[in-house]
Amino acid sequence: MWKSTLGVSLVAASLLGCVDTKLDGQPTAELLVFESVDPVDGSGTYALRPIALEHLSSIDELRDDVFDFVDRPVLHDTDVTDPGIAALVRHTPQYHPRVMNRDGVAIPRDTESLIALSSYHALRTIYDHGADLSGLPLTELTPDQGFPVLFHVSIENNAVTNRLSANAFYAWPGSFFGIVDIDGVENIPVSSALPVLAHEFGHHLFLKGFLDPAGPDSKLGEAFPIRGLNEGYADFNAFAMTGVTNVLADSLPSFSDDRGIDPDRTHYLPFTYDTITLCHGEFYCIGTLFARSLYGAFRADGGNPEDFAQRTAYARDVFGSFAAIPGQLAPDDPLLLSTFLYDFVAAMPQARRPALCDHLTRNFGARFSSVSASVCR
Repeated sequence: MWKSTLGVSLVAASLLGCVDTKLDGQPTAELLVFESVDPVDGSGTYALRPIALEHLSSIDELRDDVFDFVDRPVLHDTDVTDPGIAALVRHTPQYHPRVMNRDGVAIPRDTESLIALSSYHALRTIYDHGADLSGLPLTELTPDQGFPVLFHVSIENNAVTNRLSANAFYAWPGSFFGIVDIDGVENIPVSSALPVLAHEFGHHLFLKGFLDPAGPDSKLGEAFPIRGLNEGYADFNAFAMTGVTNVLADSLPSFSDDRGIDPDRTHYLPFTYDTITLCHGEFYCIGTLFARSLYGAFRADGGNPEDFAQRTAYARDVFGSFAAIPGQLAPDDPLLLSTFLYDFVAAMPQARRPALCDHLTRNFGARFSSVSASVCR
């Protein structure tokens, strides 16, 4: 199990005895992979081990039928449209990992290649479980152009190019992922940690389940409470996929207390909506309260956090409830948060409601209880 700070020695140790020869056919590569959940802090444990990359025809490019890694694009505000991202990808070189052949296994030559290959494998693993997480077939979750992945992307704003580090992101329009450079503060690289990328894929699911049904002209996604709920659902999606109860504790434990969803684990900051100023994550704090409510209700209903089938069954009910909500909401409504929570509970299966009402009341107080009477009785 690996939970130490990332260092060049981790890659260098793997290179001893390597012979630099060509790898033919479907590749196997040594990757940083998620192994299990730490019982103390709810983070993940990781290991370096060989993994067959069954969807790649060659190790030379990280491109399959769904994902397409491009190398060091510069993203402008005007690019963030479906046609803009498609054009950016067409005019950006493919990413080529640098590897060596050791007994038929591709060994990354450097940390960057290790992160790129590990990120690809994590994203593909999450995508392959998309139906488990949402209940929708993969054909409905996949954009027409697949998912571009902008590797070591920079963002240009007002002629100033900003290099990003210690992060990963999902953005729309364009439905693309960003994998950014590593930073010395990370224990595990953020951009290759399975829980972090499951969180990012959760944003895509929120788009498909909630924002798309709201219509192309809707401004709901820009509203402060909805941005928070999007983050909370993404954190719960990371739990459903991995069992991890703090999406940042793997990589950035010093900054993760605001995001813990299990009060029995370390890296957990107690707060409610009434004491939300204790949390420093702005709209992320609303998200944490939503994720804690979902997790608490899942546990109260007898859910086992170690059981993938139980976690994803609950996640499918959550996702399936989103589509019934947007028609009721206005982005400038001062009661937007309360209305969302009410409509969300009303759309959940009847058997799920008692525990969910209880935990939403614990976390959101009067923001929920003031409107919940008819749906929670």
